[in-house]
Amino acid sequence: MKAHYLTDQHQHILLIIILKYMSPRSQRSQIQNHCEFMKQEYHDLRNSIDVTFSVYEILLNNMAHLQVEKQEIKTNFERNFSKIDELKKCNNENEEAVKKLSETQNNMQIQVEDIKRMREESRILTLDDDSTTTLPFNYSNTPSFSIQSLKFKTSQYGYTLGFRACSTMESQQKYLSLFLTLYNGDYSNLLPYPFLYTIYIALWDQSNQQKHIVYVLKPNPNSTAFIRPTTEKNDEFGIMKFCPLEYLTDSKSIYVKDQVFFIRVFVDFLNTGQNPFQSKDNIEDNVELMSETTTMMTD
Repeated sequence: MKAHYLTDQHQHILLIIILKYMSPRSQRSQIQNHCEFMKQEYHDLRNSIDVTFSVYEILLNNMAHLQVEKQEIKTNFERNFSKIDELKKCNNENEEAVKKLSETQNNMQIQVEDIKRMREESRILTLDDDSTTTLPFNYSNTPSFSIQSLKFKTSQYGYTLGFRACSTMESQQKYLSLFLTLYNGDYSNLLPYPFLYTIYIALWDQSNQQKHIVYVLKPNPNSTAFIRPTTEKNDEFGIMKFCPLEYLTDSKSIYVKDQVFFIRVFVDFLNTGQNPFQSKDNIEDNVELMSETTTMMTD
C-alpha cells in the first residue's frame, strides 16, 4: 500500500481542530454542560419523589379510612348477626299474632253473621190477633222493580212466609205481580203440610176510599210451593196479574203514598170464607186456584 501524505494546509487544519478540542477551556465547558444536565435530572427526580410521597401519604390516609370503615362494617355485621335470632323470634311471634288475628277475624265474622241472622229474625213480623199483617214496600216509581218484603210468621211457632212484589209484562201490558214464598222455619217439622189455609191478599187503598184490590189464594195441595220445606225455602208461588202496574205508576195513585205501598195479608185458619178487607170493589169471582208454581223475573 502506498502511504498517504497530507498537505501542509490539511495538517494545519487538523492540528487546529485537535488543539481546540484538547484545550482545557473546551473540557471545562463540556463538564459544565454535563453538570447542568445532571442537576436538572436530579431536580426532576426530587420532584417525582415528592409527588410520589404525597400520593403515598394520600393512599396511607385512604387506607386508614378504609380500615376504620372495615372495622365499622365488621362491628355492624357482628351486631346484626347477633340479632338474627331475635329477628327470628320476633318473626315467629308475628306469625303467631297474625294467626291469632286471623282466628279472631273469623270468629268476628261468624259473630257478625249471627248478629245479622238474629237481626233478620228480629225483623220477622207475626200475624196480629186477627190473623192479619201489613207489609210495607218502598217504591220509587220505576218501570221495572223487584222488592222483597219482610218475612212474617203466622204465630210464634207457626209458618214463616214472605212476599216479593215486582213488575212483569204480558201482551204489551205491564202488571204488578206478587210471589209468595214459604220458608223453612225452626218449627217446620212440627207443623202440618201441605199448607192449605186460604190467604187473602190486598193492595191497600191509602185514600180511605176502601178501594182495596183483593186477591184470594187457595193453595193447591199438589203444588211444590206449599209442601214441607226441605231447603231454606220452597219455590215461589206466582200471582202474575195481581193488578195493572198503572195502579202504582199513576201520579194520582191512591195506593202509593210517600213512595210506599202496602200489602195486607189475612190467613183464614178457621176457614170462615169471609173476606176481612172491606172494599167497595170486592169481586167474588176474584178467586183463583193455581195448579202450579210460577217464578218470573222482572222485565
